[in-house]
Amino acid sequence: GRCSNAMAGDSGRKRRFRNLSVEKPIVTGSVAFYLGKGQASEERSHRWTVYVRGLHGEDISAFVKRAVFKLHPSFSRPVRVVEHFPFEITEYGWGEFEIAIELQFTDSSQPPIELHHPLKLYPPPDCAVTVKKPVVIELYDEILFSDPSEKLYEALVDDPKLPSVPHPLSVYWLSFDEAEQIKRLQEIEKRIVAQEESQWSEKLQKAEVALRDL
Repeated sequence: GRCSNAMAGDSGRKRRFRNLSVEKPIVTGSVAFYLGKGQASEERSHRWTVYVRGLHGEDISAFVKRAVFKLHPSFSRPVRVVEHFPFEITEYGWGEFEIAIELQFTDSSQPPIELHHPLKLYPPPDCAVTVKKPVVIELYDEILFSDPSEKLYEALVDDPKLPSVPHPLSVYWLSFDEAEQIKRLQEIEKRIVAQEESQWSEKLQKAEVALRDL
């Protein structure tokens, strides 16, 4: 019989958007529950979850390949690798510490980034420790992708894909829409100040030249 040597595949050349940068909002967070007097012990007082999520809880695996969580060295496995959505880990403990979270991306030309999240287990001193209300810490950030591949660009600008079932911790998540607006207003303000400083500098230079000519 006849055979064909034709094969479908990737040419190996990926289209890129040169001189283009895309910012993607992202949130790191932790939710810590006190176990209560009946279950809590000296070394196991809280159950906590630390995570990286999309701004609205959307699936971010279209551009995040894996998240590497670096815990306190006292944990038996201080480095945890998560390669699927949702990017989170749950543990038990009693101490607060900073967690480093390295994000690696589906487009390998984008360098990994490291975020830092402060794990908090206890409420402020003037608030009582209770099993009813967890301690929630969330931080808003933006990842800058430069010269993204066509596939990555589409993933970044595509409409958010929300999971069919809301995350069980989503009731505790904070809304960052206002924070995003504030950050943009601050950036506009910085540009205006820089522009005014540049104009003043120009005027001073002209004045100095005029004085020299006198």
